[in-house]
Amino acid sequence: PLENNNSAEEILFARQVEKFSADFEARLLGRMQKGPNYNYSKDMAEQFTNEPVDASWASSHEIELQSFLRTHEKLNHLTPESIQCKTGQCRIRIPIANIEEANNIGLAFIAAASGLHTTDGQKTSTAIDMERSVIDVYFAKGDEPAPF
Repeated sequence: PLENNNSAEEILFARQVEKFSADFEARLLGRMQKGPNYNYSKDMAEQFTNEPVDASWASSHEIELQSFLRTHEKLNHLTPESIQCKTGQCRIRIPIANIEEANNIGLAFIAAASGLHTTDGQKTSTAIDMERSVIDVYFAKGDEPAPF
């Protein structure tokens, strides 16, 4: 079993990936029902752009996310293009070179998000935009339903 030769951190990460995979599969099936031309990355970016800003909440959470990125060992090497919060969610936009890098960044955020006060692992989503060479990591506000 997984527990025999792995550290507690590795086991926790594997379980988070497992849970994420089930959640992702459910979301993916929902998206597939929207049709073959549905673009999740563009849909999320549009939703985020159109969301109003709660200035006090947004400001404090942008600072928290900046600190989180600087201090988390799996994320502190990243240089975000932007960190922006609105009313119900935040977005961290990170430049990427390729899909493998995007996938690694996404997995690192999933593993790290459990320690973030802003959100929990259930309310974290990523959207890869290879046309713009970025990955957007979205965090939903803890007391509202996630828009993804």
